[in-house]
Amino acid sequence: MKKFLATYKALSCIILTVWFQQGYSQEVSATINRNSLLIGEQIELELQASADPEALILFPEGQTFYPLEVVSESAIDTLSKRPQLSLRKTYRITQFDAGDYLIVPQQITINRTPLTTKAIPIRVNDVVVDTTAQGLYDIKPLGQKTPKPHDFRPYILALALVVIGLIIYFNKSRANQSANNPFDVAIASLDRLQRIDVIESGSIYYSATSVFKSYLNRRLSLSTQQRTSKELIDLLNSLSNSEPYYEQSKEQQTGLKDLLNRSEFYKFAKQPVSEEQKRADLFFISETIKTYEQGYLQKLEALTVVPEKKNRFKQRVIISIATLALVLGSLGVYGYFTGYQNLWDTLTLDRFKKTYEQNWVSSSYGFPPVIIESPEALIRTEEGFTWSLKGALTVSIRIQKTEGEAEIDFAALSEAQLVRFEEAGFSTILPKSEIYNTKDEITGYRSFGTALDASKNEQSFDHLIFGGKGFSQEVVITYPTEERWAELIASRIMESIKVTTEL
Repeated sequence: MKKFLATYKALSCIILTVWFQQGYSQEVSATINRNSLLIGEQIELELQASADPEALILFPEGQTFYPLEVVSESAIDTLSKRPQLSLRKTYRITQFDAGDYLIVPQQITINRTPLTTKAIPIRVNDVVVDTTAQGLYDIKPLGQKTPKPHDFRPYILALALVVIGLIIYFNKSRANQSANNPFDVAIASLDRLQRIDVIESGSIYYSATSVFKSYLNRRLSLSTQQRTSKELIDLLNSLSNSEPYYEQSKEQQTGLKDLLNRSEFYKFAKQPVSEEQKRADLFFISETIKTYEQGYLQKLEALTVVPEKKNRFKQRVIISIATLALVLGSLGVYGYFTGYQNLWDTLTLDRFKKTYEQNWVSSSYGFPPVIIESPEALIRTEEGFTWSLKGALTVSIRIQKTEGEAEIDFAALSEAQLVRFEEAGFSTILPKSEIYNTKDEITGYRSFGTALDASKNEQSFDHLIFGGKGFSQEVVITYPTEERWAELIASRIMESIKVTTEL
């Protein structure tokens, strides 16, 4: 009986232990925040495991999501769900090739028991890779303030006020000049005489001759106010003989003499004059003033404007010669320090020099990624990525994946590229080969040489091959031979190459 009771107790303990352990179920799960993304974007994958508090839980480490790439992973978070313990870990993954992919089941080990999550499908959508439309800026140090955009409205308002002030100033200056101009004053006075009734009263001769004498005094600096008609005629004849600009015809001299005589007879003898004659005399005085004004302007132009034009022409010639000498001197100094060939390339706007000196783009292409610097971003094609400078210089990247883990055959890939050159119209291909090392000491294979393109122009080419077990990476550059700026572009691209030989 005692033996039976001991056996019963042992079986009861075993049953209770198994039941207690089964009370803590072991569960694993995988969730993502979204199932579609663009090339280069990242999604978050969360792995969660639940077990008893004393269980040993191991999450996957490294690149276990191939062909997707792990960018970063978080530390393990502990979530208390009594009486169980729940652990969670987050991964950020991405992909640089468009297509439909599957997040393979992930293995989570609990107490040496492997458990797997469900497979999760995702879609990577294609986009055009073009970084030339956006600026690339250095990272700003901490504490540096970002400049605020300027408000130009106060400046625009101030500029508008200045413009309005200048308009008002010039209008007033023009009005003052017109008011002080003897010719404008004389013509305006004669116009007023024609509009009023002084002709009927006969006082036109007092006013008209006074206007004429005032004009001659102010414009030609002649002392005319205290002269008789005969003295005035003699003065004007003397002026006509000495100054060719004020020469008057005989008809004008006779007409002016008759007008002044009629004025004298009217003033002192009250000799009547018809209204028609008065109007004709008023018109004659106006035309005579215009004639003297024209002579004055011709003399002024001969004495000031023509010499000024000559001086301006001389100044322009001197300035042009000095500017030309300065430009040529500057170009000579620039050519001396940088090389006259470089100066010539600058003056002729050499397209390869312009391309070499523009802002370049550094970008990653494909997977395993190939990182290079290039004048512009490469565009995805069916065979990989490519960019061309109007067909004169080309850069292409091709990444291939193979079955198995066999090492890549560099010679075979080089021969395949030579066949592509022939298909593109190249002939007389003279290749060479050597081992090539990048700046990061990644060893690859280089095939280089010259060939004639379809137009029988000599082209140089560089074919760089890298890779590892299950994949190969190729960079092909073609450019015109003996174009030093094209050679510098090719050399700079080759020096910027960064690759990885591991998946």
